Amino acid sequence: MSSNLRYLREEPKRFRAVKLPVILTIIISLAVIACIIVALVSIPVHKQYVGDVKDLHIVRTNPTSVKLKWKAVEGADCYYVYHRLYGGEFIRSEPITTTKYKLKKLRQAVDYYVCVTAFNSSGESKHYTETSVFTRPSKPEFTYLRTSVKGKARIKWKQNYRAYGYVFQYKLRKEKDFSLKNVLRLKPSRNINVLLTNLIPNAVYDVRVKTVSKYNEERYTSGWSKLSFRVK
Repeated sequence: MSSNLRYLREEPKRFRAVKLPVILTIIISLAVIACIIVALVSIPVHKQYVGDVKDLHIVRTNPTSVKLKWKAVEGADCYYVYHRLYGGEFIRSEPITTTKYKLKKLRQAVDYYVCVTAFNSSGESKHYTETSVFTRPSKPEFTYLRTSVKGKARIKWKQNYRAYGYVFQYKLRKEKDFSLKNVLRLKPSRNINVLLTNLIPNAVYDVRVKTVSKYNEERYTSGWSKLSFRVK
């Protein structure tokens, strides 16, 4: 009977002696696993930096807009188009998912600087090349026509302060093309005023005029503004 009691008293000690190393082993194993997980999470992920935009081309220029296109960049999610006036700050476009874009609401007969960057999760491309583009001048706007004097016609149009000059042509309606002999090359002035004389009475004439601007020794022209009238 006494031996049985002694066995019962010693059993918890043996239980503790056996269980304690097992519990410590489990705790240490969990700690090691946690350290491994933290180490894996903290390993920096290699980012694929996006390349630079190349082959930027000016497709078309208008008085208030410019069309652009460029070569696609591998890995790019979108692109940004920047434009600025000489000495001004860049204005960035909204994200663009194609390789073409039309800049709008520009000033006529003005030089702009344009560039394009690529963008993905790693950020924006590091380098870019600025391209210069000159917007075309606006077409002349007729403001006055007088044909009350026999054989004469007086025509006026609104001054363009960005104009280098104007080209004015006139012809009889029945003639197929404008003749080079009926060409006036005019310098800009406050009152753009042309007086045509020796016209054929009661004949119908066609006239047209375009604006000429100059940038870096190169001349840029607007579209033609056209007008027809009958001589008295």
